[in-house]
Amino acid sequence: MDSCKVCGSLTASKHNHYGSDLICHSCRGFFMRSVKNSMYEKFKHNTLHGECVIDSKTRQSCKKCRYEKCLQAGMRNAFVQKQAGSITKEKCLTTFFLKDEEMFLNKLYDDSTSVTIEIFLDHYIQNLQLAHEHFTKSADEWNCEDLATCNEIDRHLTKKMALCVGQGLCVKEISILYDCNFDRMQQFYQALWFDDHSSLFSEYLEFAEKWERRKEDKAVVLINLMKQFNIVDSSYDTLFVSPWASHYDDEDEHRNLCQNIFDWIHASKKYSNKIDKCLIILMSLILLHNTDGINPNQFIDIEKVQNTQQKYVILLHKYLKSHLSTKEAFNQLHNGLMMVHATNRINELFQKRLQLETLQNKTLPSNSPLLNPCESFDQSEIMTVSSDSDSCDSLIGHEDLVEDFLKEVHCFLPSLLTLGKANRDAISIDML
Repeated sequence: MDSCKVCGSLTASKHNHYGSDLICHSCRGFFMRSVKNSMYEKFKHNTLHGECVIDSKTRQSCKKCRYEKCLQAGMRNAFVQKQAGSITKEKCLTTFFLKDEEMFLNKLYDDSTSVTIEIFLDHYIQNLQLAHEHFTKSADEWNCEDLATCNEIDRHLTKKMALCVGQGLCVKEISILYDCNFDRMQQFYQALWFDDHSSLFSEYLEFAEKWERRKEDKAVVLINLMKQFNIVDSSYDTLFVSPWASHYDDEDEHRNLCQNIFDWIHASKKYSNKIDKCLIILMSLILLHNTDGINPNQFIDIEKVQNTQQKYVILLHKYLKSHLSTKEAFNQLHNGLMMVHATNRINELFQKRLQLETLQNKTLPSNSPLLNPCESFDQSEIMTVSSDSDSCDSLIGHEDLVEDFLKEVHCFLPSLLTLGKANRDAISIDML
């Protein structure tokens, strides 16, 4: 039984409730009434009961705290105001997807993609050794460190793309949104890559061959390296070979969530034989303008940000209805909105992959006592390495890997502790 993110009631449903899942009908109705009638603007903290605790029994004791918990759970005012109380009101989304809107989205996709590709090509030209590693290494040779390297490169290089698509908002607002939602967007793009890596990589190669710098010596080397890339091996099953996570359940959950994204892409796209630019750019914009976990005080106008996201939600619905039945379009809209939560969870599971593979490769984290001999060596810390874990059994199912690792540690620990700084630096693994 799922519990409500607001009050903890065990009657929550997994349907989308104004931008959030796992909300009970009572809290859903409270949020709808509060926003629809603008009552939330008059809510005051009820200090008579001291610190507010919002649960299934006390949820009516303080409306202000309950409303704030609704926002923290991901519910959005704009999803109520702009659609007369519910995103399920079909009558409010009956307008057709216009040709001008399609042209605008296609151009936005092309412009942002060109900016992104050019930034990456320029980066690789300045780091040909990194380009050689990325384009000549087979997929089964990649590990968590390679993927993490790519993620960090993407994090720094693709911010310009976010500024390109974040129209109508100031640079500060887009930067805050990008920093908060990069991991969500990255997991969505990774799913797109697994689904149709051939078409996506062709965009990079075609751009490179027409690039104004293509005749430079380093550019020629880079383009030849790109042509050697074995695109066929780049699949989910190749990169995520079990055991890769801290628990078998995590692996199953990760695969299922990624499969949901694959299914959504196939069920929602308009064209079966080419990239659906409108679908990709709209989902990217919805993810970018998500404000979950962001302090509203960081924005100049948070309502404007939320209304911008809502504008793209409505546009996505119109686009889906242009080639799907009314019922199927709404179902895919719902599944698309749930991707805000799914991509965040996929990223959490991916972080567990990085930590487990550290043990598999017999590498040491940067804070390991082996690299800081003045600290005590606590085996229990290794047994519980897991990001955002709720229990200490994060390595259940892989105890044999930990046991082998600890045996080797005991064998060379005395000699490591006597090494000087230079030797310790030589032993340490290149952690990002």
